[in-house]
Amino acid sequence: MSPGKEKWLLLVLILIGLSLRVHNLDFPPVGYHNMKETEYLSEAREFYFHGDYLHRRVAWFGMDSPDSPGYFEEYSQLPVLPWLILAGWKVLGIHVWIGRLIIVLFSLGIIPLTYYICYELTGKKELSMYAAFLMTIMPLAVFFGRNIQPESPALFFIALSIYYYLKWTGDFASKYLAVSLISLSMGALFKYTFMIFAIPLLFVFPFEKLRNKDHRKKLVGQIPLIVTCLSPLFLWALISKITNVGGGTLFTYERVHPFEIFSAAYWNNYYGAISGFLVSNFTMFYLGLAFIGLLLCLREIKKPFSRFCAGCALMAVPYSMILSDYIRQHSYYQMPFLLLISLAGAYTLYQISETKIVSSKSIKYLVIIGLILLSVPAVKESIDQHYDRIFFGLDVAGDSINELSNKDDRVYIAGHAQTAGMLWNADRYGAFLPDTLESFRAGEDERHIKWIFVYDESGVFNLRKNPEIWEYVANNYSVKEMGILKTGDTEKQMYTIMEKGGSINTSKPNPESLTLRKKYETSSGEMEFYSLRAE
Repeated sequence: MSPGKEKWLLLVLILIGLSLRVHNLDFPPVGYHNMKETEYLSEAREFYFHGDYLHRRVAWFGMDSPDSPGYFEEYSQLPVLPWLILAGWKVLGIHVWIGRLIIVLFSLGIIPLTYYICYELTGKKELSMYAAFLMTIMPLAVFFGRNIQPESPALFFIALSIYYYLKWTGDFASKYLAVSLISLSMGALFKYTFMIFAIPLLFVFPFEKLRNKDHRKKLVGQIPLIVTCLSPLFLWALISKITNVGGGTLFTYERVHPFEIFSAAYWNNYYGAISGFLVSNFTMFYLGLAFIGLLLCLREIKKPFSRFCAGCALMAVPYSMILSDYIRQHSYYQMPFLLLISLAGAYTLYQISETKIVSSKSIKYLVIIGLILLSVPAVKESIDQHYDRIFFGLDVAGDSINELSNKDDRVYIAGHAQTAGMLWNADRYGAFLPDTLESFRAGEDERHIKWIFVYDESGVFNLRKNPEIWEYVANNYSVKEMGILKTGDTEKQMYTIMEKGGSINTSKPNPESLTLRKKYETSSGEMEFYSLRAE
């Protein structure tokens, strides 16, 4: 493959990746994992209007302070992503698409990096192009290569670090080591769990070169460079206890249960969720190809490519031990394994193309194209499922609360975690329902909470599960608006907005106020959303 052809093919892959990732780029944060998007968007909005650039504040911590939302510092993550969003907003104004475009650009950058990493490991351009292609279309890479979260930027910098690390292992050139370590620091500052990639890097370290006295001397001389390049990460880890008002440290120890994954109870409870994430993120087809690729690597375990893939596979053990409470709840915690699935899956495709059965180049490419076409339905279905996971009406309800309430009003949220996306359009501070009536009334008296947003069946359940709170709400809050989703001939009430004053029994919906508020586009067709105001 000529250099010119290689660059054109990479450009084609980047354009394919772009087309897959720009779906609904300016769509409100009401889709899959909208709580994470709202987290980073609200942090950026707080920076935009209030400064305080080292402290992450989110909209749903509205119970924590009478004057501002509370600090979100369960863990000490440097707010690099909100800073980038803020920079875009300072130039172009506040738009959701700016945050998403930042993620898309980082995600697209991973595609050529995957190619060059594979090429450094194997010297095979065809295999490297297969790996880049899989990174382009993998559902996990597509959706979370557009969602406003730090995983794609973190993976980009880690991939950049890996590439220059591999170049450094050739002759221990300081310039490559510097770029690799700075990139590693940047990746860790976006999300420090990505430092787990130190394991596969060790697997491809050229230990045999340490026998050479000159190489040992050169490595010792690079120690100051190593310390300097990693200093931003060390510095943030040291000062985070001081800068974080919430007292967050580098790790959330209370959620770390290192031996939990070795228990039968853990897998009995969470195997379905974790395996479901795997299939949704990578599809069974490419999981199968990657598994075969790993087995094939065992035949050539002394080669750098095989050792690197083995290291990526083995890092799953300590990663899962540290993050056992996270991997069972959030699919995006599988992001570090995107590179492994792409490389190992590509290796299987390459080995198929090199078999004696495939006698000519034209037949070889027909076989590879045929295999890829077999995967298209599963890949498309998974990507559609990610994009179609919309929490209908959250943005509509947010617009209504913004219209009906005063700027200083706050709102209780009765619903699951993803209901937090409503707060972006509402531009109000909120809080999830407290457990006691005493805390509930304290929110009213001390935090100016005058509204309740009840979303879906989960919100009704949360509101009713405490009889004291439910009785108080029924007698002291009136219905202001209901949201209705129409699908064909069926209707479903999605939310209820209530304001303090009156009672539920005295507020009745006005049928004449039924208004079409929004049309949602999904892969299965258009969904109409209506609102109904109370009399």
